[in-house]
Amino acid sequence: MTKPPISFWIFAILGLLWNIFAIYFVAYELDNLDSGITEKELAIINGLPTWYVVLFVIALISEVFGCFLLIIRKKLATTLFAVSLITGLFIEFYWLFATNIVTVSWVLAYGLPILAIVVAVVLYVFSKWAARKKWIQ
Repeated sequence: MTKPPISFWIFAILGLLWNIFAIYFVAYELDNLDSGITEKELAIINGLPTWYVVLFVIALISEVFGCFLLIIRKKLATTLFAVSLITGLFIEFYWLFATNIVTVSWVLAYGLPILAIVVAVVLYVFSKWAARKKWIQ
């Protein structure tokens, strides 16, 4: 295993902070969500099926553990980032195409899902690159 550069640590910690923020939002801010969005947006969110929520939690938890594993330089991080990316793509495509969120909110329809997918792709690609560089094993 070779010593990773400082940028590796910065990237891994930023990924972890992103996911800690996501956990905070899901755990604490969703209770107050109805005060900041329209009734139509809230109805769509409340109408999501249970399997959607389960996949969302799988995506989030696998990405969090992937970041922890990246920080302790374990190659299993790549697998967890792949799980997060696959489940994330599935839930975001459902969100875009199986709900009518596009007619209600462009930010909720495109902004957050695109950002979440970009982060998942970047974490996955970065972990693959770190494995090739032998920064993680």
